[in-house]
Amino acid sequence: MLGSPGQSAYAAGNAFLDGLAVWRRRLGLPGVSLAWGMWDTAGMAASIEEADRARSARAGLVPMSAGLGLELFDA
Repeated sequence: MLGSPGQSAYAAGNAFLDGLAVWRRRLGLPGVSLAWGMWDTAGMAASIEEADRARSARAGLVPMSAGLGLELFDA
């Protein structure tokens, strides 16, 4: 897992959703939790400064296109 500055509350929320999906599956109910990275569209990542984008890119984390994201969602 790689860090995202300023995203600790978001990470905690995602950890809860991961646990909820596991709990539901143990009960035989549907449960899936997707950990999306940054998309190249407007949204939460739109407010990320260029320095943070450059740091992520140096670590190999580049924004995902909407087309690729939708393909992965369908998969």
